Amino acid sequence: MIRAWLLAPILAFVGQALSAQTPEDYPLDALREGRQGTTSLRLAVAKDGSVKGCLILESSGHVDLDAASCERMIRRARFKPANDQNGAPIDSTYDMRFVWKIPQ
Repeated sequence: MIRAWLLAPILAFVGQALSAQTPEDYPLDALREGRQGTTSLRLAVAKDGSVKGCLILESSGHVDLDAASCERMIRRARFKPANDQNGAPIDSTYDMRFVWKIPQ
């Protein structure tokens, strides 16, 4: 039996922190129109710690912000992978919220 705590991957970001939104991160139309929001995601984490897929669990209300959330996480996020009961890396998922706030 695999215990739940063995399945939880640990997030270790490469590069910018998630909270460091810049104009370059924002979809241009959303930035110009002043659109903000929060996207809930489920990331598919591979054995090597990379993000191999992304599912929108709850939309921000803006398709471009939702798509950019997944694109950014797939490109930038890296995890310490989850392990099975023998300590071997395994595929897993990670649920998170991505907040889009226009940088000041």
